[in-house]
Amino acid sequence: MILGIDTSTRHCGAALVSGEGLVAESRLLSGQAHAEKLPFIVREIMSNASVSSDQITGIGVSIGPGSFTGLRIGLGFAKGLALGWNKPLYAVPTMEAVLAGLPDVFDQICVLLTARKDEVYRGLFIKKESLEAVSEIEALETHRALDGLPRGHWVLSGDGAPAVVAEISSHSNITLLGQPWLYPTGLGVALAAQKMAQRGETAEIESLAPVYIKRFKGVA
Repeated sequence: MILGIDTSTRHCGAALVSGEGLVAESRLLSGQAHAEKLPFIVREIMSNASVSSDQITGIGVSIGPGSFTGLRIGLGFAKGLALGWNKPLYAVPTMEAVLAGLPDVFDQICVLLTARKDEVYRGLFIKKESLEAVSEIEALETHRALDGLPRGHWVLSGDGAPAVVAEISSHSNITLLGQPWLYPTGLGVALAAQKMAQRGETAEIESLAPVYIKRFKGVA
């Protein structure tokens, strides 16, 4: 039973997954109230599913890129639970959480996450045996987010994707996914953490820190 926590965007979410799939999930558009809403959400899903801390086998948390404040709140909360419950912690990159929450039918996915004003973080993933990153995550100006995409049809996901709608009209090989697939979620984190647990990829609780991406050159 894995508890997944995501606070990397304006949405705040948590989910429980077992070997049989989703057990419980909740998400809220909390804005800047992650610290207030996150404990409530976790208590709610555990209560609704009649799951105690003894039944939790591990905790997954999104570690970035994403909102500076949101990531720190989520990671701090997850660390507290992991230490208090004596459970392993799984550090899930935010873009992996987005991918884990998508249907397994896309061959090329461009994930865009909101960065600072007029900027997005971009990750490109192509399916081989599984989805694999084909470049480093970049921080780009929003109007450059679709520059240099490799050939083929791409789908866009991530909370930063709607910001490039105006640019999509000039690209016939790009599809913007719908609202349910745009935000990283606690479910995506939990599913990605479940795979990490199977591989034994636990994080060092005391030293784990959020992942931040350097801004593109030429911006102070």
